[in-house]
Amino acid sequence: MVETNLIAAHESFPSFSEKQARELAIALSKIAEEAEKSRFAKLATKEDFTELKQIVANLGVAQQKTEQRLEKLAERVDDLAIAQ
Repeated sequence: MVETNLIAAHESFPSFSEKQARELAIALSKIAEEAEKSRFAKLATKEDFTELKQIVANLGVAQQKTEQRLEKLAERVDDLAIAQ
């Protein structure tokens, strides 16, 4: 891709000399590559997904405990209603 950019550099930047156009194309290619690396650096990593999976698992366990406690509470309410 860089090679293609260098070949077309002078055509893309006709107001620059061939050398200037080539240097400008190289600089712009480097900037584009760094921007792409930066974009990928912001993506989630395998460790992020592992941590997220653990959090979801913990939430699942907490949800099960909450449901069990809610069932016990519902039984108590039924018992109180019957007692009255």
